[in-house]
Amino acid sequence: MKSFLSAVLTCLPVFFACPHLNAQGLYDVPTLRSIHIQFENPAYDSVLKAGWFLENGHRELASLQMDGTTYDSVAIRYKGNSTFFIPQDMGNPKIPYNISMDEHISNQELLGFDKIKLANGLFDPTMVREVLASSIYRRYMPASLVNHVKLHVQGRYLGVYVNTEAVNKAFLKKHFDYKKGVLFKCDPTAQYGSGDPFLEPDLRWYGPDSSAYFPRYDLKSDEGWGALIELIDVINHRPTEIERVFNVDRALWYLAVSTVIANYDTYDGIFVHNYYLYLHENGQFQIIPWDLSESFIGALLGMQGQNANSLYTYDPLQINKGRPLMDLVANNLFYRRQYFAHIRTILNEVMDRDSLSMTINDLQNNISMAMAADPYAFVGTGDTYFRSNVNQHVSLPGLQVAGILPTVSGRKNYLQNHPEVKAAPPVISQVQRSALYPQAGEKVTVTAAVANANLVQLRVCKNKYASHFEDYQMRDDGLHDDGAAGDGVFGAEIPFRDMNDEVKYYIRALNVDAMQLDPERAEYVFYEYTVGKAAGLEDLRQPDFSIHPNPTSGVVYVSWENPFLSQNLQAAVYDLAGKKRGTYPLQAHQGKASLDISENPPGVYFLKIGNQLPLKVVIVR
Repeated sequence: MKSFLSAVLTCLPVFFACPHLNAQGLYDVPTLRSIHIQFENPAYDSVLKAGWFLENGHRELASLQMDGTTYDSVAIRYKGNSTFFIPQDMGNPKIPYNISMDEHISNQELLGFDKIKLANGLFDPTMVREVLASSIYRRYMPASLVNHVKLHVQGRYLGVYVNTEAVNKAFLKKHFDYKKGVLFKCDPTAQYGSGDPFLEPDLRWYGPDSSAYFPRYDLKSDEGWGALIELIDVINHRPTEIERVFNVDRALWYLAVSTVIANYDTYDGIFVHNYYLYLHENGQFQIIPWDLSESFIGALLGMQGQNANSLYTYDPLQINKGRPLMDLVANNLFYRRQYFAHIRTILNEVMDRDSLSMTINDLQNNISMAMAADPYAFVGTGDTYFRSNVNQHVSLPGLQVAGILPTVSGRKNYLQNHPEVKAAPPVISQVQRSALYPQAGEKVTVTAAVANANLVQLRVCKNKYASHFEDYQMRDDGLHDDGAAGDGVFGAEIPFRDMNDEVKYYIRALNVDAMQLDPERAEYVFYEYTVGKAAGLEDLRQPDFSIHPNPTSGVVYVSWENPFLSQNLQAAVYDLAGKKRGTYPLQAHQGKASLDISENPPGVYFLKIGNQLPLKVVIVR
């Protein structure tokens, strides 16, 4: 045990923010909750429909009941665009809902959340695209939690809904520890059936007048047009300044995930929309994905003359297609190489057809009975659509929907054979630093064995945001604590030595064709330490938490003897070699929390929370 703990406490990669947690309270994927809504106004439906068409944001008061608890004075409006207009035009009551818990009662929350967004899955017969896609995005960047709920309104069962975490101040605080910045929802502001739906938030320059951008971007904060126009100006006219105002690596991950999972209803897809831009206090805009229901091609099959093969082979760069951000990526050597490095990582980590098939099967089994009883489902709920659209394309009235697994295979095959994905990247191994717990003033050198590289860089920052990393060249010359010159071991000194410097770093290696990062998920995952701060065995104590089931197929439930210890904790998962597999935030409820570690292959792992000794957990399939 002692040798394992020594490995646990060394310089292993850690997560920044909240990369991957499928199960926590309201968004616990295995739990299918029922929400019951009772409106005070019996004419609520006509009033809310009128409010949607008038675009006045009107909400009606209702009580909401879930898990035996009733919440009063909940404010509700209808939401959506085509997903609202089409059902109401059909006379189908399964309309999307936007629920505000605290509009009239301060601090009222539903299991810790004050805004609930329920989508009807209009264009997804499988009902799992959003849940599946969000779990993939969350491996690499902040993205919404998603699961399913059963919705009852005025005593009538409306069926299964997709429950998506809102991108609001609570989301921003959780992921960025800051919530006051400028926030834009990047979607055309025209309602379905009115205005010009092609006024896309494409980040193109339309002049300095903010009114030119009003139809393309929906401002969610009190102010921010000037900041957005500056960002667009920099992207189009001053690209060398881009990292001052934009988190480029986060954007590269967003674009890479979107292209790998064939989410073409987003910036680099067929229709440019469905993302947020958030200006953090570090001065950089962050990109946040939204509305993932058309992932794995979805109902875009057949639109605008597209067919399955043309979408499997969709250009991952979209050069000169009126997408300034894509042009910037394509024309910058580092960004282009990093983008394809991210694509390579995602292909290797998540695009396994068999694993995805099992995940989809679990998700569908969880809701199959509720779907079979859904009186307002838009398509058949049996094998005709609900199950079969996983494995094959289906034709519905007015549209075609691509099969999820055929898309996974077709897209993966194309990308793996793309010349910039096939290019052999450098190989990075044996990453070490000279002092595990550096003290003030102590020299720290990072070394790594690197093969097949022309340039090796140590990228370092010391701000709390894990942003604005600076480059320091690593050398194999025998003069940088790297051993003998030419032995394949590269070294560089970290320049920060002051007490309490919070140092974060990763390694980037390039050759003429490709790039490799270590950790591969940088800049979302990185190595870190704090100068003058050490952790040792004497700091650890016996755990006062327990986990079950154990063995597990991937989801464990964590319980504490003392519920007061369950606040604001994180769980770290290590394999038998002591390598950190990830850090997961625990948002506990009444002394319990659920933790999804199913992304890890079967085997023995250790779960460590806070400064307590780790517990062994076994993952089986």
